[in-house]
Amino acid sequence: MVLKRVVVLGSTGSIGTQALEVIKQFPGRFTVVGLSAHSNIKLLENQVEKFKPRAVAITSTTANVPNTFAHRYPFLKLYTGSDAIDRMLEDLDYDILLVAISNGIAGIKPTITAIRKGSRVALATKEVLVCAGEFVRQELDRNSEAELIPVDSEHSAIWQLLEGEARGNLLRIILTASGGPFLGRSKEELKDVSVQDALNHPRWNMGSKISVDSATLMNKGLEVIEAHYLFGISPSNIDVWVHPEAIVHGLVVLKDGSMKAAISTPDMRIPIAYALSYPERLPMAGIVRQLDADVLSQLRFLPPDTETFPALKLAYGALEEGLDRPCVLNAANDEAVHAFLRGEIPFLTITDVVQETLERLPAKPVRSIEDVFERDREARQWARKIIRSIGQRR
Repeated sequence: MVLKRVVVLGSTGSIGTQALEVIKQFPGRFTVVGLSAHSNIKLLENQVEKFKPRAVAITSTTANVPNTFAHRYPFLKLYTGSDAIDRMLEDLDYDILLVAISNGIAGIKPTITAIRKGSRVALATKEVLVCAGEFVRQELDRNSEAELIPVDSEHSAIWQLLEGEARGNLLRIILTASGGPFLGRSKEELKDVSVQDALNHPRWNMGSKISVDSATLMNKGLEVIEAHYLFGISPSNIDVWVHPEAIVHGLVVLKDGSMKAAISTPDMRIPIAYALSYPERLPMAGIVRQLDADVLSQLRFLPPDTETFPALKLAYGALEEGLDRPCVLNAANDEAVHAFLRGEIPFLTITDVVQETLERLPAKPVRSIEDVFERDREARQWARKIIRSIGQRR
């Protein structure tokens, strides 16, 4: 068995820590050669102690990195600064790059670098495809040795359902959404919800930004865009069903009228393990909770309420319009969610900020990665202006 060398970008986040849990369970299969974090230096040091990587990248320019960090770990090469990840990946040899960066757009260049090296990318940062999906697809077409395998539970489910299936057989894909903590509530009931209310996800243990995205349904909208680029399927053939139990992670509809579904307990270690070990499967049954008939007998499927939660509609519209619209949508949403988390705007205003940014910023073509970063910057500037104006009106 060949030992796979793994780099984990975003190792101190929710996906990164769970990925390291999986890797720890299978020391004969994987070895960690690189880690990256933004500012959680204490947790990063614990990870360095356990996994002894060859290199670490710290991207925050203000993080309190102890002067003794590099001296304490003589086996380690330390990279710091905003370009730390890029420099680390240039120097390291690796087989798998797990991209789980919370600052999503920062995952674009590392993803493309890994593809050009012919490595596998286990992609958990959905913004990479939302903002630069066409460029990532072009790089994959040019580099036949490279692989991109999704880590999102829904996209991992669709990937597995399509394995061995002729693409001509596929009619539709269905992404499931838990509905988040506010399923069934009206707009009136959402006027005064708190940050803590929005973070109280009923099924998944996630970071704060993605938890809020789940509460607005924007997370599912971003996943629709990601699915378009992953599976080459038109927006009109991608459906979203609300499934509160979060047991069925995805379904496909085939041309003979049959449907296939991927079912498992809601545990991100399952799709992480699959992305790391593909085409093999790791023996995870003894590690994650197993389902029984009582659980499966209570499954529900509902249409999404896009009147109360219009973010999903905005995402479909951005994908259908094309050009820079998905990138603008993502940047405006990121700014709005963090403004909500800081207490600057109410929950329902998050989607208003996104819609107004899309309306104010004229659509433009995106011809290069540099254009992606420029449109991201412009959209964030507009979103911040809108957020400030909302704050002045309150």
